[in-house]
Amino acid sequence: MDSLRATLEGHAAGSTLVSWIDTWHYPTDPDTHDNEPWEWDGILAIPTDSEKDKDGIPRKIYHDAAAYNN
Repeated sequence: MDSLRATLEGHAAGSTLVSWIDTWHYPTDPDTHDNEPWEWDGILAIPTDSEKDKDGIPRKIYHDAAAYNN
């Protein structure tokens, strides 16, 4: 949220969030959600590799960004 706020306060024309869902599908093992920070950067958390969990669970940033944009 701090980065988004600073972007807007800096009069940027726009901004984008990094990833809607966790991005475990890159860079090294696309079939496993490894314990690497860049694999857990989504707005929606994907807790396991199970197909039933692929819809994602909203993280705090999801709710913060929604409130900030309203």
